[in-house]
Amino acid sequence: MAKDFYAVLGVEPDDDVTIIKRRYRQMVRQYHPDVATNRDAAHEMMLSINEAWTTLSDPAERARYDRGRRPQSPPAPPPSAPRSDATRSDAARAETASGATPSGATARAAIGDGVRDHSARVRLGR
Repeated sequence: MAKDFYAVLGVEPDDDVTIIKRRYRQMVRQYHPDVATNRDAAHEMMLSINEAWTTLSDPAERARYDRGRRPQSPPAPPPSAPRSDATRSDAARAETASGATPSGATARAAIGDGVRDHSARVRLGR
């Protein structure tokens, strides 16, 4: 969902549907192609306004839209960024501190989730 429907209508995400409806009607009167001086721009704006209203006026659609707007988890660091000790297992921290090279299960724990593990295998050609 590339568009921010709340910004299109000029409302806040926690606004009630009556406030959204009032703002929708104001914008329709302002940007209607029969009223606006620039009909092409008004037509494009009306398409955006109607799309936003269709989504935000239906409680199920609005809930689905809001779920898609919120980040589900913090973004993962890029693969080249060093991982902090807080995300590594105790065994991996102990091996690193002692100067030993992590291997086996502790290496997998140091790498992290399967996505990073997969990308590491792809880079190494495994």
